[in-house]
Amino acid sequence: MKRVALVSIVVVGLIFAAPVFAGYGMGGPSKWDNIQVGITYRLYQPKVKLHLKQNSVKTQDCGPGKEPWVAASYGSKKRGFSIYEGHPICSDPGESTRISNPRIMGVKAYLGVYCDSTQKCTKSQGLKNGFLLTWNARPSSPYKKNTSIQLNSQHLTLAELMKVVRGLRKV
Repeated sequence: MKRVALVSIVVVGLIFAAPVFAGYGMGGPSKWDNIQVGITYRLYQPKVKLHLKQNSVKTQDCGPGKEPWVAASYGSKKRGFSIYEGHPICSDPGESTRISNPRIMGVKAYLGVYCDSTQKCTKSQGLKNGFLLTWNARPSSPYKKNTSIQLNSQHLTLAELMKVVRGLRKV
């Protein structure tokens, strides 16, 4: 009798637990979800990836006493983009020339093109040399810190880069 009761309890437990475990094998928490759990600022994951494969999503150390920041890359050196998020981002994006200040997520952003700063730099050089887009997203509940976001592109048009930006979603 005890054996039948024990088997019944185990079977019922497995039935209730199956949906929980099934989620992990079939689209459960992503790397983005797992990273969000350990940090105190909001992450934004690209949902529009322009059919580019995600290469990596990882945290980077910002030094003792500082929170890690996140680096993700999509595509290849021939065509793709990288996104960095943190509070702050401990990275130097390199020299670029400002070509505009678009509004993103309700704030003023910096849009630059990578080029030889001794020459006149134009938006058209962004496809060949890459764009740099940076801004500070305002805090969103339950997070109280802003999120510094930086996007770098490789052989993407500005329109394609802006599609990625408009497709960023809260993790």
